[in-house]
Amino acid sequence: MPVDWFDRILLVGLAVAIPILSACVSPQSRVPLDCVNVVLPDGHREPLSTVWPQYPSRAVRRGIEGFVKLRGFVSASGAVINIEIKKSNPSGIFDRAAKRAWTQWQYCPEVPGEDDTEPVVVTLNFALR
Repeated sequence: MPVDWFDRILLVGLAVAIPILSACVSPQSRVPLDCVNVVLPDGHREPLSTVWPQYPSRAVRRGIEGFVKLRGFVSASGAVINIEIKKSNPSGIFDRAAKRAWTQWQYCPEVPGEDDTEPVVVTLNFALR
């Protein structure tokens, strides 16, 4: 489900606003409606389009919630490349779904026609409702 703009703001700590993307994900494998939030740090790059990860059905059955923090670079075409998992909790449960979804996001490159040299970092939070 593509989302083009932030649809809510999460206030954290001393009234510091951190923009987050949120959308409800309804995996096709007959699992309950789940929610995935994306936290973008200060100075974030706003994606032009996003694709939401599927909540792993094994995690739904076991009631597991968690997050994945990803780091990657934006290519000259706006695709996310060289993605690595910086941190995940619980480890290995949501990594594949998060990485697969983030590879489908599109950004506007800093310099048209060139790969970016500064990394982009996002955190995908997986929470059952």
